Amino acid sequence: MSLSVTLSCSDEPDEAADEGGVGGEAQVEDVSDVPNRIAFYSYRDGDWEIFVMDADGRNQTQLTNNISGDYSPAWSPDGRRIAFASDRDGDSEIFVMDADGRNQTQLTNNTSWDGAPAWSPDGRRIAFDSKRDGDSEIFVMDADGRNQTQLTNNTRRDNGPAWSPDGRRIAFAYRCAGNEEIFVMDADGRNQIQLTNNTNDDNEPAWSPDGRRIAFVSYRDGYFEIFVMDADGRNQTQLTNNTSWDNGPAWSPDGRRIAFFSFRDGSSEIFVMDADGRNRVQLTNNTSSDESPAWCPVYSAPSETSHRVTVESPERLRVIVDALYMRNNPDTTIGDKVGLLKKGDVVEVLQRRENWARVRTEAGLEGWACVELDDETFLVTVE
Repeated sequence: MSLSVTLSCSDEPDEAADEGGVGGEAQVEDVSDVPNRIAFYSYRDGDWEIFVMDADGRNQTQLTNNISGDYSPAWSPDGRRIAFASDRDGDSEIFVMDADGRNQTQLTNNTSWDGAPAWSPDGRRIAFDSKRDGDSEIFVMDADGRNQTQLTNNTRRDNGPAWSPDGRRIAFAYRCAGNEEIFVMDADGRNQIQLTNNTNDDNEPAWSPDGRRIAFVSYRDGYFEIFVMDADGRNQTQLTNNTSWDNGPAWSPDGRRIAFFSFRDGSSEIFVMDADGRNRVQLTNNTSSDESPAWCPVYSAPSETSHRVTVESPERLRVIVDALYMRNNPDTTIGDKVGLLKKGDVVEVLQRRENWARVRTEAGLEGWACVELDDETFLVTVE
């Protein structure tokens, strides 16, 4: 049995089809428009557990539940898994689970601290910091825990690895001369370069989705604040300014917002702001601590909207590069028109949003599609 579905379509999206980094700057009125999720950890049940919520703070759902601490969640690039750290075996180790909390699997196993997992953009590797050599160093391993390899080897602490969107570099914090600074290195540990240099701590680097900027935390004004700089360390700009601590910056997939946690209401809560520091909005509000937000890098659709469709119109369907496709194909740019679908082509619809649909072709191309028709309709058949 088939069902005909008509999607209305304008000639162009609002510069971007959606806030997904498609075709330029998104036209989103407020945070509730973002069809995405944020993972974080919370102490609300008496120990640290991993939670997930919608990007507007609704539907807060607990994913882990044990008497030990679970913390530092990190989404896989496809949004299907979450890596995290846990001390459930007596010391901190790296685990991974499905995005719904199932199939929790331990990846590291040693008597020293392993923490701060960070997925490579292709989802094949996980960087993390470890104290197994006596001080904290940056390591990398396959996504299944194999081939654990040390990247840094210094006499002081290296921590908080963050992959560049093209997978070629890793930013991290290194304690030198008594304070932490942001460094960047090649993904194999070579060519370590210092980006920040001041007398107070700079740490917790986070790359923007387009790879052009790095958000980080700095103590240079006497409080921990969120800053942003170019990927080469230039144009360091302060985004937050208050007498409480602001930590843990995490970019939205489109690069237009930054989530972070703050102690400004007396306990740590999750906030979100525009990438220029404006329009700060509080997402969580309870008497326990909520920390370490991690924005899901892809757009989640309800299961009932994911299905295969056949293009019925003789006109062609345009597919536009989004941030996820660009990360896996660094020779493309957000907004590139890289695919054309024709009548008879079969695609998987991953999400619908107004007059656009996120599709995956049989060749593996993913992007937001809009039909170019005189009557501004696109007819598909649901199999």
